[in-house]
Amino acid sequence: MPSSITTAVPSGIIVNGPDWCIQGLYDIFGSDEQPYTYNECFNSTRGTSKESFETFCCDGRIIDTSSNLMGGGAGNLTEYELDLENLVCCRAGGRRLPGGIMPIDSDYTHCSASEAATPLASLAATNTENAAQYLVTYASAKQMEGTKMGDWVRTKDPTCLWVETASGAVELTEVTVPAAEITTLPPPTTDRFGRTIEPSMGDSITSASSPNPSSSPGAPPAAATTPSSAFWVHADRSLILSLSGLVVSLSALWLL
Repeated sequence: MPSSITTAVPSGIIVNGPDWCIQGLYDIFGSDEQPYTYNECFNSTRGTSKESFETFCCDGRIIDTSSNLMGGGAGNLTEYELDLENLVCCRAGGRRLPGGIMPIDSDYTHCSASEAATPLASLAATNTENAAQYLVTYASAKQMEGTKMGDWVRTKDPTCLWVETASGAVELTEVTVPAAEITTLPPPTTDRFGRTIEPSMGDSITSASSPNPSSSPGAPPAAATTPSSAFWVHADRSLILSLSGLVVSLSALWLL
């Protein structure tokens, strides 16, 4: 397997033009067990499709070091300038993070001391076709009411960036980056709140449970996709707050 790949990534500032989204790979309103519902950024009424976008995925949070993406001030991002060079993945995969009730940091322009700050462009080999869930350990935390204190290992979902490049409105530059290192986890046994997932009995099987033919062999089975979710940060800029980002920020409240 090659140790690096050469690919083209967006270069320069994107403003008032091509669509882009930052959101979780999976729909947070979907199931906590396979088959998952995948988020998408395309919008057919705006003339885009899944194939219109280049994607980058991160085993943690995506932040913009130049501007607070989750600030929520003006209510829309018409004038917001997105530059891949300013985007950082606050990597949490395989790391030990503080547990318990932690203060919520409202400044989303930096990573915490427990996260590994990594330029998002350097993760160009990891995208929506091969990204996988990852494990995070919360130190000295409770999984739920009544449990003892101890390390809590949670399965987390990737966060991804979609940038519409098919129209040619975004300048691209060729880069060489490390090859993707993907570890495929077994299906989770607990949901996002730490409760045991009980096997479903008698559920009808739909076409949504069919494998995604465009997915990599090591990727988890695909389900339905959710185009143009209402909870995203995007270049059409009708909404600022990404609900999935808010859930990440408030997740410490569950670690009692």
